[in-house]
Amino acid sequence: MLFAQIPELLQQYRQRLGGAADELTVIVRNFDEDSRRSGYDRSGALGVMAKNPERLVCDQAQRMTEYVRRLDRLKSSNRLWRMASRLRPSWR
Repeated sequence: MLFAQIPELLQQYRQRLGGAADELTVIVRNFDEDSRRSGYDRSGALGVMAKNPERLVCDQAQRMTEYVRRLDRLKSSNRLWRMASRLRPSWR
């Protein structure tokens, strides 16, 4: 009985990964657009923010850096899931 639920649990996990990646993609894309409007690329904008004397701006730079790293990990996980799903036979 327990093993019968594994495919559904895996599907729900993949959906959660995808949803999280979609949300972070919007956040990072908005930051990139704001950066370009200000004349920077992403790393340049983060560098300017990190050197800002205001703690709030520095903290936001750190948080955005964490968002970008997390998005990269989620995209990598999604790629692995897609590859694995093509390699394994259907569970249903």
